[in-house]
Amino acid sequence: GPPTKTTISGGSVPTVWEVSIPNSSAFVNVRISETQQTGYDLVPGTGSGATLSGSYCTVTPPIGQPRVVLITATAVDVPTVTAGEYVECEFVNKQRAGSVTWQKVDAASTAIFLSGSEWTLTGPSVPDGTIVVDCVAASDALCPAGTYADTDSRPGRFRLTELLHGSYTLTEHRAPAGFVRVTTPHDFVIAPASLDHQFAEPFENERIPMPAIPL
Repeated sequence: GPPTKTTISGGSVPTVWEVSIPNSSAFVNVRISETQQTGYDLVPGTGSGATLSGSYCTVTPPIGQPRVVLITATAVDVPTVTAGEYVECEFVNKQRAGSVTWQKVDAASTAIFLSGSEWTLTGPSVPDGTIVVDCVAASDALCPAGTYADTDSRPGRFRLTELLHGSYTLTEHRAPAGFVRVTTPHDFVIAPASLDHQFAEPFENERIPMPAIPL
């Protein structure tokens, strides 16, 4: 058969890929590969039997038990395929996680970073009511753990990681003490070709006006 064949949508091939083997006692080594898509990583095959997971090939002979070849890279060599054997390979891919960073500053002096703000995050698979709290700690390692937790320990600076591909919205839930909350939503997208989103401009807060004191 042809040396290469490309799968169609859904992972199936348009026709069966037949490999010519000269006689019943001969064998061939078959190489099967995938073109890694941007923003995705291969899930290597692990385990055996009931614990088998990830990417692997199953070789089924006309008589006897199937055998398994684990896939650990984007190309796999299936050895000693003999006449009548059926080879089926499954390449499993997972999304490469994305991240977003933003900053919170004083509108009157943008060099001053404001700690204490909290943010509502919405997006793919984000639980309703998710609140991102500003981490203020001695180091990033001391920030609270969690999928939607701020990993930047500096006051007024935020970084979220492990985000799925899709559209998100950030909205200020609580302003820093002494400042007016800004209700403007901030949208961003995590995509295979742009996994790390950084807001170009910091988000500013105005101070709460001081009441006039009559003399």
